[in-house]
Order: sequence, then structure tokens, then C-alpha cells
Amino acid sequence: MKKASETKLRRGVAQVGNLKDESRKLDGRREEAEKGMHSLLSTIPNVPHSSVPVGKDETANVEVRRWGKAPVSTLNQWTTLIWERR
Repeated sequence: MKKASETKLRRGVAQVGNLKDESRKLDGRREEAEKGMHSLLSTIPNVPHSSVPVGKDETANVEVRRWGKAPVSTLNQWTTLIWERR
């Protein structure tokens, strides 16, 4: 009886070891599959909201609201200063 329970115990320990190995392999495959999925999903564009008007290009965009002040171009300021000092 004692030998039979020892044999069952050894088989169980061996099975647990095999399951751990298989689990590690499957985790690696899962990680690869997730990377591939994220790579594919990053190529799919966002779907615009139904309230967005359809237009030919960005010139057809409708301005809904504006936040803050538009930035002032410093390039014009620099070119003006350069021309004034000549």
C-alpha cells in the first residue's frame, strides 16, 4: 500500500512539473500573439463620431470651438528684426 501511494505521489509531482513547463510555453505563445494583435490593431484607424461631417479634405472641416489663443509665429518677428537691422 505504501509503495502504491509513493508511486501515485511521484506521478503527480511529475505531472505538475510537466504542467509548469507547458504553462511557460503557452505563456510565451500568448505574449507573441498579444504583440501581434496590438501590432495589427494599431493599423486600424479610429472611427469618426456620427456627428462629424463628411468632407473632401481638411479644408472642409468645421470649427466647433477654440480654446485659448492661437500661438504667434516667432519666425515673422525674427525676420522683421533681421530686416530692420540691415
